Amino acid sequence: MQTTSRHPLSLRDGAALPGLIAFAAAVCGRLPALGAWWSGSDWSRLAAAAGLEGGAPGWPLERLYWALTWPLFGLNADAHAFIRLGLHGLAAVLVVAIGARAGLGRRRRTLAGLVWAV
Repeated sequence: MQTTSRHPLSLRDGAALPGLIAFAAAVCGRLPALGAWWSGSDWSRLAAAAGLEGGAPGWPLERLYWALTWPLFGLNADAHAFIRLGLHGLAAVLVVAIGARAGLGRRRRTLAGLVWAV
C-alpha cells in the first residue's frame, strides 16, 4: 500500500484548481458589494471603531476586524469592501483545503467551496 502525502493546495497536478475556482466564485459573487451602500450595521461598527459613537457592537472578531482596519482605511468604504472580498475568498479556499484533508475528491471539495461562496 503506497500513500502519497500532498499539500491540499499544491500547484502540482492541478490540485489548486478547486481552490482557485472557489476563490473566484466567492469574490465574483460579492463584487456588487463594491458599488452598493453598506447596511446600517456596517456603518455603526465602523463608527464605533472610529470612536464616533459609544458602545462596541458585534462579536469580538468583528470588533477586532474593525479595530484593525479603521486605522488603515478610515472611512474609505471601498478599501474595507476589498478586504472583506479577499477574506471571503480565502474562507472559500479554506473550505476546499479542509475538504482535501478530509479525503474528498476534487469535485466534492470544489462543490464545498462553491457552497461556501454562495
